[in-house]
Amino acid sequence: MGALKQTAALVIAAALSCGALSVGNTAQAQSLDALQGAARRCFSSRDPRSCRQAMELSHQLRVKADAKEILRCYTALLSVEAMLNLSQLGESDPARDEGALQQSGQECQALQRS
Repeated sequence: MGALKQTAALVIAAALSCGALSVGNTAQAQSLDALQGAARRCFSSRDPRSCRQAMELSHQLRVKADAKEILRCYTALLSVEAMLNLSQLGESDPARDEGALQQSGQECQALQRS
């Protein structure tokens, strides 16, 4: 899992450096539904606020997935974060974006039960 954590650290560092993620505000709900809603708003409008919210929610869920060692969920959330970053760069692909969201929904069901 060392390489996975290193990749995650690079994604987070990139998000922090471009302002897509703030370290504070962990009081937001850690809900997969909330992530999917914010991500869809980000993908459709590229609104920085929606994208930032989606990135923060994904990060919170990823921390939970890491703590519970649900690696497929962790990886799926990294994919969502990559799609969010691509969207912000104007490289959105609706089918790819939706696929990443569906995959995270499938792989992260265990987080909803905790």
